[in-house]
Amino acid sequence: MVEFFGKYIFFIVFFVVVLGALLVDLLLVGRNKHVISLKESLLLTAFWMSLAMGFYFFIWFFGDHIHQMTNIYELKAFVQTYSPHIIINTDNFEEALAIYRQSAAMDYLAGYFLEFSLSLDNVFVILMILTSFSVDPKNYKTVLFWGILGAIIMRFIFIFAGSALVTRFEWLLYLFGAFLAYSGVKMFIERNKEENRDIHEHPLVKYLSRHINVHPTYIDGYFWKKIDGKLFFTPLF
Repeated sequence: MVEFFGKYIFFIVFFVVVLGALLVDLLLVGRNKHVISLKESLLLTAFWMSLAMGFYFFIWFFGDHIHQMTNIYELKAFVQTYSPHIIINTDNFEEALAIYRQSAAMDYLAGYFLEFSLSLDNVFVILMILTSFSVDPKNYKTVLFWGILGAIIMRFIFIFAGSALVTRFEWLLYLFGAFLAYSGVKMFIERNKEENRDIHEHPLVKYLSRHINVHPTYIDGYFWKKIDGKLFFTPLF
């Protein structure tokens, strides 16, 4: 048992820290529902970015500890299998570690800022969705927290499932590409279309209404609420 935890200590600590940060954000920062100001938004963004930068420095100085590489042979084998773009041109273990750490840290930084820049368009899409469903601005944070957490879980599933499918059926890449092209053209054509709609006419709401109790109006910031002994899901859900 000790050996098992010793081997995976980094991943255990990593998930504990991430889960702890999420709980602090949900239970402390987000416990009082209110419209988040620009100042508060900037402070929260700075906080989360500082955590990301902290992880960058961790990789720069201790990156090899993640996979517990103890000698030059393990390091070279790992790099050859998972990071062949990293050139280890020395047999000195300490020098090789420095090369690996710096390269891995820069890979992480490049990936982080690439994802950060690609996520900016999501802000406009999310705002459009929240506006079209007439969500009260004070409930934005709650909806976004659970929505993004759900998106992370779904992305995790789809990345592994999608990778397995594409590896087995390469032609699926063309299908996915065609779908993206169709979505882009459709969004461009309908870019000036009025998005506000009656939430009860939304196909998803209609479908859910046939299977669960959907309350006709929002109830403060609740996703669901018991009324007269019956559980109702609100439009916020």
